Amino acid sequence: MENSSNNTIESRDGSLENRENLLNLKWVVTTFAAIWPWVLVSIIVAMVAGNLTLKYTTPIYSCGAELLLNDPKKGGGSSGGISQDNIVQQLTLSTNKVNIENEIEILKSRTMMLKVVKLLHLNVNYYTEGKFKNTILYKNKPFEFSRVDSSDNYYSCKVVILSNSSFQILEKNKTINGRWGDTLSLSTGKVVLNKTANFIVDNSPNGRNVYNVGVSTLIDAAIQYMYMVNFQLTSKSSTTLNITMQDAVPERAIKVINTLMDIYKRNNIELHNETSIKTIEFIVNEINYVGSELDSIEKQIEFFKQQYGITDMAEQNGALIEVNSSAESNLRDAELQLQLLGNVSDYIQNSDDKSLVLPASLLENTGLATMMENFNQLQTKIENSLIYLTTENPIAKNLIVQKYEMKANINAALDASKKELETRVSQLRADLGIITSDIREVPSVERTYLGFTREQEVKEKIYALLLEKLEDTKIDKNSTVSDAQIIDPAINKGMVKPDRNKILISFFIVGLILPFGLILLRRTLNIRIISKGDIHRVCKLPIVGEIGNNGSNKRIAVQKNSRSLISEQFRALRTNLQYLLTNSSNKVIMITSSMSSEGKSFIAVNLSITLAMTGKKVALMELDLRKPKISKLFGIDNSNGFSNYAINKTSYAEILVPSGVDENLFIIPSGPIPPNPSELIMLPSIEELFERLRQDFDFIILDTSPVGLVTDALLLDKFSDTTLYIVRQGYTYKQQLAIPTDLHYSQKLKKINLVINDILSSRERTYGYGYEENYGYGYGYGYGYGYGYGYGSYKPYGNSYYIDDEKKGISKFIRKIFRRKIEK
Repeated sequence: MENSSNNTIESRDGSLENRENLLNLKWVVTTFAAIWPWVLVSIIVAMVAGNLTLKYTTPIYSCGAELLLNDPKKGGGSSGGISQDNIVQQLTLSTNKVNIENEIEILKSRTMMLKVVKLLHLNVNYYTEGKFKNTILYKNKPFEFSRVDSSDNYYSCKVVILSNSSFQILEKNKTINGRWGDTLSLSTGKVVLNKTANFIVDNSPNGRNVYNVGVSTLIDAAIQYMYMVNFQLTSKSSTTLNITMQDAVPERAIKVINTLMDIYKRNNIELHNETSIKTIEFIVNEINYVGSELDSIEKQIEFFKQQYGITDMAEQNGALIEVNSSAESNLRDAELQLQLLGNVSDYIQNSDDKSLVLPASLLENTGLATMMENFNQLQTKIENSLIYLTTENPIAKNLIVQKYEMKANINAALDASKKELETRVSQLRADLGIITSDIREVPSVERTYLGFTREQEVKEKIYALLLEKLEDTKIDKNSTVSDAQIIDPAINKGMVKPDRNKILISFFIVGLILPFGLILLRRTLNIRIISKGDIHRVCKLPIVGEIGNNGSNKRIAVQKNSRSLISEQFRALRTNLQYLLTNSSNKVIMITSSMSSEGKSFIAVNLSITLAMTGKKVALMELDLRKPKISKLFGIDNSNGFSNYAINKTSYAEILVPSGVDENLFIIPSGPIPPNPSELIMLPSIEELFERLRQDFDFIILDTSPVGLVTDALLLDKFSDTTLYIVRQGYTYKQQLAIPTDLHYSQKLKKINLVINDILSSRERTYGYGYEENYGYGYGYGYGYGYGYGYGSYKPYGNSYYIDDEKKGISKFIRKIFRRKIEK
């Protein structure tokens, strides 16, 4: 019977433990029913806090624009040379995606944003102070704070507008008076304050004429705004870029985005024009050189004519020139190209590779000209990539390697073209020599004049060609457009922060769950026993009784014919003892606990009275020899008792004292406090005492010392048939439940059963324990090991099963109202 019951209890405890692992909806419902006024107050406070947050949180706006990035121009054309085709192929290896990403990196670069910051003076911020937040000023700022020197450091001050002509600057340790437009020497350097179109002097009683100015370094301001601007392609296959920025001042965000796009377009045009500028510089230098040579030849001709009196040599030698013109013309063209090739080759050898730009448009060799154009495009691409990449980057390294390979191919092509032209010039000169031999009879003066004329014509053609190429290059430079096109300028897309609905919902949820969270927190931090769940999680011993709080504060809470709740709970405990003491020889009930003040004496006294009321003869032994309480409770003289009997100083009859409460209840007082209580219990006379008590009484109740402090209860275990281990709600520590568990498994105490004392439902409400864990009033046990049905608050025909002994009056009325809320 005993084993079966214990197994049943353990099985029940296990099922309770499994249920505790699930979400306890009953706990939520019952806890909400108990604390709903606090939940309502919490929600109201949270919503007020949410609205205050919205009121005093600076709104953030999102502004955006769309920018179209056109595909970079790719090199084309062919010259018939294999090496040139390979170079062109290498130049076109990069995909459109890589190029677009490179342009995005340029837009995102610190260099670009630094130009925006400098142009818009974004390193200077203006704001006014409020009670809860500062108001940023941008478009409506009343004055402009400008530095007039090159200083770049952090600075802050207050500016007080005194009148239309003067102001005050308040620094940390001094005050500076100034006039609008004057240059002032401040700790940060020389500055000027100028009035704007929004300037006003507020002379009202509550007028605000004090403004805060904060100045940061240009580079820090650039980094700040660089991270505020976001770039995203509209799709994977598109080259349209969405540029967005979030800022508390939408006008500023719009200005930043539009300025960034404008600077990017100008920078793009400047990079494209760099080739034309370098070509123009080369052509101008050549024009100056050829012009000086032409001027020198003309002066020589003029001197020659004056010396020999020549007026019109053309008529005299018309026929000879006409015959020789064709050969000379071809020779001059070949010599011109040969000279240009030589100049270009010298330019390539003497120029810096980093800024090298080739004048492709000057050459008639289309293949060589195409190779130079491709080289210029590659040079521009390298300069663009080095804005956001280092020379050690694999992409930049690859481009530089391509440039050197292409330069080597161009040099090889130049050498081949020069050799070809040199051969042609030699051939033309040989042909011309044959013609010249036919005119050897021409006088030497005329021949000399003819040489001057031929050289003059060559220089004039070169000069005219250079002038023509100069104009073409200028036209190409002036007609260059950016690869970027602004589709939509920046606009304000509306407020994105704070999200009103999200914040109010969040505060509502916080207000709703905060009371539950506080209860759970208090429950988690609580180290004392409050509910059954606290016991089940630590200790698997059966609970045979639950005794409520003794509201009357009377130590003897059980009386004959009493129908109070606590009386019914002791009757339930008495019933459960029938299943623990199944044999007529089982009579001794030992009562102990972990520490003092857990209610051992209270349980022992009232259980003894409850047993005596059934007509059973009961002996209550006061065996807490160190701190006896029972004799004082019954008003019995404690000078003669258990300790006297143990040392044979008194007789058995003399230590049995009638309780005065019930004729069947006798008290055995502790007697004088001995110096060695443990040794006293081990005396042979104690065994004789228990043998006589078993013969004379139906029940023997032992009120012992706390087993967690002394060993008296362990020594008395050999005399007991069952042990009631007292656990006091809100007083016993959770860790102390390990004591009865260890005693049970080590078999130092027999048949340990728990009795929960001083149960008060308000404690459970305070700590937020769920419905299934509640002790509550009226949850006594009627049948076997805590499985009986309790005496709940059911009231048939208006009469309760028990009569509460609570005090009458307002306090009882309030407690009933509060309890009714919990039960609902």
